[in-house]
Amino acid sequence: MTNVGPQEPHGDTPTATYKRTQALNAHYVGFAGREYYPVVCFLIWLGATMEEGKAAAQEAIDKGLKLLLREPSSWERIADQSRWVRQEAVSAWLRMPGRHPHRQALVPLAGELEPDPPDDELAGLMGLTAHVMSAIRKLPFEHRLIMAFSVCGLPDSYAAAALGMSEHESAAIREEARTMLKRELAGHRREQVPE
Repeated sequence: MTNVGPQEPHGDTPTATYKRTQALNAHYVGFAGREYYPVVCFLIWLGATMEEGKAAAQEAIDKGLKLLLREPSSWERIADQSRWVRQEAVSAWLRMPGRHPHRQALVPLAGELEPDPPDDELAGLMGLTAHVMSAIRKLPFEHRLIMAFSVCGLPDSYAAAALGMSEHESAAIREEARTMLKRELAGHRREQVPE
């Protein structure tokens, strides 16, 4: 049997179809508004620049909208739309020219090596954030991807699906990444303690 697109339940009128389409569009606008910046941040965790993150997030959100407009029932059948848009954004980012996260060294964040000004809590917090980001960027790509899903509060199954591995393998890599980060950040804490 050939799928000819979404089928209307018996008795639906063109008005009911129009209202359903309006409701889906309103849902998608809300979804896109909630997901855009978290997806950009997710990509930055992986090593994307702000511009790359915005472009890849927009491409993923546009792809979702096209799917919704073309085949509304296909969009509705996506069990976890947040995971879907992140996976699409990662794919979009990896397709950008010059993106080879397995082999490519990442550019340090601007100012991440500058010392924190004394007695300035905000500057200290910003310095620590930059140091954490620098430590994350030293992780292998798979580790960064799994940590990005984890920091977003998403389960190991998300990263496992994105990387084509089992949840057990994903959880093991996440624990390894945490250990590596703790080791890296412990050195930073020792540097900050006055002698």
